[in-house]
Amino acid sequence: AENESSFKLWYLRPFVMRPVTSLSTKVSIFGQTMDIPIFVSPAGVQALVSEHGEIATARACGRIGTIFGLSQHATRSIEDVQAGARKTNLWFQCYILKDRRLTLALVKRAIKAGYKGIFLTVDSVRFGFREADVRNK
Repeated sequence: AENESSFKLWYLRPFVMRPVTSLSTKVSIFGQTMDIPIFVSPAGVQALVSEHGEIATARACGRIGTIFGLSQHATRSIEDVQAGARKTNLWFQCYILKDRRLTLALVKRAIKAGYKGIFLTVDSVRFGFREADVRNK
């Protein structure tokens, strides 16, 4: 009930029949400008879909002027994605690993490669049981 009543506090007011010559979709997040107010969130193993994997997706993000998030589970390295998409605003997704030195090493690699931000994933403390993974060992 509380969630539903919260939505009643906000209204969308459409602006129709107005001049649109000066509209812009640009937004700024943490001091970084994006041409459109969306980003491509980290998704691993993209080479299953394209031989270029995450590099192709990162290049597309560069062309449209938005952020690309590289998954820690990517099929291309931090450095290869940066080299293949130099004009793209790259961010790196990092999980907090049991070996904190390895976590720090990954973040340092991303910084050295020129990544502008980190998506810190903290909700995967323990992975669930997946029967298909057990069968495929």
